[in-house]
Amino acid sequence: MTDPTFSVRHLFPQVFANGYVPIPNLDKRCMLTGWPTVLVDERQVRRWARQRKWPAIGLRMTPPLLVIDIDVLDADIAAQIERLVPPDSLRRIGQAPKAARFMRLAGEPFRIWRTRRWSPDPSAVKPQWSHVEVFGGGGDKGAQVGVFGPHKTNDAGEVLSNYAWPDGRDPSNTPLASLPEISREQVNAILGEAESMFAAAGFVVDQFTRGGQHRVKQVYDLTPEMVFRSRAGDTWDLAGLETEARYAKTIGRKFMITGSFTNDPNSAGSERGIVNLSHFDRVCIHDTKTAITHNPADIEPPSLDDAFSDLPEIIGGVLDGYEPSDAE
Repeated sequence: MTDPTFSVRHLFPQVFANGYVPIPNLDKRCMLTGWPTVLVDERQVRRWARQRKWPAIGLRMTPPLLVIDIDVLDADIAAQIERLVPPDSLRRIGQAPKAARFMRLAGEPFRIWRTRRWSPDPSAVKPQWSHVEVFGGGGDKGAQVGVFGPHKTNDAGEVLSNYAWPDGRDPSNTPLASLPEISREQVNAILGEAESMFAAAGFVVDQFTRGGQHRVKQVYDLTPEMVFRSRAGDTWDLAGLETEARYAKTIGRKFMITGSFTNDPNSAGSERGIVNLSHFDRVCIHDTKTAITHNPADIEPPSLDDAFSDLPEIIGGVLDGYEPSDAE
C-alpha cells in the first residue's frame, strides 16, 4: 500500500494558489468521477488536502498551461529533444530518461499534438516504442498530467515509482504566470525535429500510428466475418460484439478489446480498442493507438467534411492517462 509517511496532500492549496488546476489522482490516473468539469476552487482544494484516499496530484490541462511529454527511453534522444524546449520550463520525471516539460502556450489552445511511434527494434517481443506528445490545454473532453505522489502502482497498491522534480522547481513553488511561453509554430517545429531525430538514430516508425493534431478519423470497415478478441481470450463476431457493447453500456462497464482486428503485427495483445455504441446506434471501436474509430461497413459514410471529428462522446475521459499495455 502507499507509504503513510509520504504524503503530498498538503500541496493542493499551494499548487492552486500558483495558478494551476490541481485534481486528485490515484497515481498518474485520475479516478475522480467528472474530473474534466469538476469545480476546483479554494474550498475544494482544502477539502482534497484533508482526504487520504487520493495519494497523488495531477494538473488538469487548462490554458495557458502546455506540457511536452517526452516518452522516450533512449537517453541520448530524450536529452536531444529536451534541448529543443525552453530551458527554464519546469522539468518533471516519472520514469527516467522520460521527462515532461511544463510551460505556457502563446496562442490558440489545442488538445493533443504528437509524433508517430518509433522503435529501435519493432520486431522484438515487446518493442520499446518512443514518441512525443504535447498537451495544449484545449478540447472539451479534458486531459490531465500527474505531478506529485505515485507515478506507478501495482495491483496491490504498492508504489513502484514517484514523480520527481530534479531542479527543485515545481508547480507548488513556481507560479504558472512565470513559466516561459511557446508558440504553436514552435511546438510544431519541435515535433518535426523529434521525428528527424528518431529517423537519424535508425529507429523504425510504426506505420499504424499517425502524428499531428489528435483528431479522430472515422472509417467504415467492420464486417460480419471479422473476429474480435479480448485480452482474456473471449471472441465475438460483429453481431456478438454489438450485443456485448449494449450490455456493457447498460451496466456502465468499460468494454475494451485487443487490436487484433486491425491486423497490426505490433499490437502484442494490448486492449487498445474502446467498444461502445455510436450516434448511429451501432457498435463502434475507437483504436487508442491510431486515433481511428471503426464503424460497420454497411453504414453509409458521412460527407467528406465530417470524415474527421473531435473525440466523440462515447469516449469521454477514458483516453486521458490510458496507455496500452505494450506502449510503456
